[in-house]
Amino acid sequence: MVQRNWVITDYCKDNIKQLGFIYNERMDYWSYSFPIRFWKRMPTLLCCVHISRDKDHVWVNVFDNMGCYYSPFYSQEYGQYDDFIKTAEKKILYKLSSLGIIEKKPKNKEKNKHERSRTLRKSNKDKVSRRRT
Repeated sequence: MVQRNWVITDYCKDNIKQLGFIYNERMDYWSYSFPIRFWKRMPTLLCCVHISRDKDHVWVNVFDNMGCYYSPFYSQEYGQYDDFIKTAEKKILYKLSSLGIIEKKPKNKEKNKHERSRTLRKSNKDKVSRRRT
């Protein structure tokens, strides 16, 4: 989830302000925070969405109530928090879609390179099998 490429659909200063983003002059990006999980009405996990000024780079971070990165969200391969991570991702995806942020699709060139190499491997296997027979 965090490693995905995101893009905002309507990058306009007025639109971003209307959505609730705050501009951080020192770091030179727009940011928006929202709670993911509560404990006794206190937010314990926060998601921060950042948009760079060049509008091509949108990134998502998850922090605990102390302001540290929430490590189970970043190292999901260990699998101890799978159920919680799935519900948190659903909340984040819902909020991103309401903010007009979508996942950036890979370019066709990259996809075509992958497809070409796959077809080349198949054709080479066919040639080798033909030679053997």
